[in-house]
Amino acid sequence: VSHFLHTDRPREWIQNTLDRAGDDDIETALPSPTTLPVGEAATTTTIQTAFSPTEPMRMWVGGDSLAIVPGQSVLESFPGTSEGAISMVRPDVDGWVSTGLARPEVLNWPLHLQEQTAALDPDVVVLTLGSNDDQALTGAPGGATISQGDAEQWVDEYRRRVGGLMDQIIAEGRTLVLVGVPIVRDGGRSAEYNTINTIFMEEAAKRDDRVIFVDTWELFQDENGNYADYLPNEAGEAVKYRADDGIHLTGAGGDVVAKQIYRQLSDQFDLTSWKTTTTTASTAATGVP
Repeated sequence: VSHFLHTDRPREWIQNTLDRAGDDDIETALPSPTTLPVGEAATTTTIQTAFSPTEPMRMWVGGDSLAIVPGQSVLESFPGTSEGAISMVRPDVDGWVSTGLARPEVLNWPLHLQEQTAALDPDVVVLTLGSNDDQALTGAPGGATISQGDAEQWVDEYRRRVGGLMDQIIAEGRTLVLVGVPIVRDGGRSAEYNTINTIFMEEAAKRDDRVIFVDTWELFQDENGNYADYLPNEAGEAVKYRADDGIHLTGAGGDVVAKQIYRQLSDQFDLTSWKTTTTTASTAATGVP
């Protein structure tokens, strides 16, 4: 309407004068995944597998609103960070509420990540997405919108987006840690999130060890496999892990996810052998047996 009435012209004139033409353009294109023969690696780029205070793992943390609390736990209390074996490329969580892969016109995550990795050069990208993707997919090939009612089409297109994002990151020589959506109070949404998590898991498995899928589902189930606000901690005390909305996590819940991320990173990378090397060198230098 504003374009038809010419009321958008003054803004365009000012942008052109300030050399900022195109500031209002929205990029909605999404990458397609690289198609790989079975058994072949997604990239031949060599990645570092051992880290230490002299060569720390550079880590970026971000995603949708479910990334914020666990991400803060990663930034504040991640093992190895205080010792210097892991360093954060940002001082904060790059969290964007109500975003995901479903609606690139809200935030184009592949493009945003491309900008972040180019500027900050992390070794590992810890990304949480999916909780806002249980909806129609806009920006499909040809400009189409795919509703959830078209289940098969929806799964195929969402899988394409997930695979494309994974391939983009690992082609840069980085490792992607993709954190799944936890079980939620709403049973209907849980079923939809289960579909999303399955796609994450299957696409990660195709890319060997370059994509680590962190499954948070069972972390927040009770003994009967149901959603629970409170669960016993390691000491057997009941702790509230879920926020009142039945979706997000409390600080304690965020700590649980952060610990799981670290466990899986430790399985994939050497983050501790430098301690033995340092201790041995120190002992030899002082002559202490």
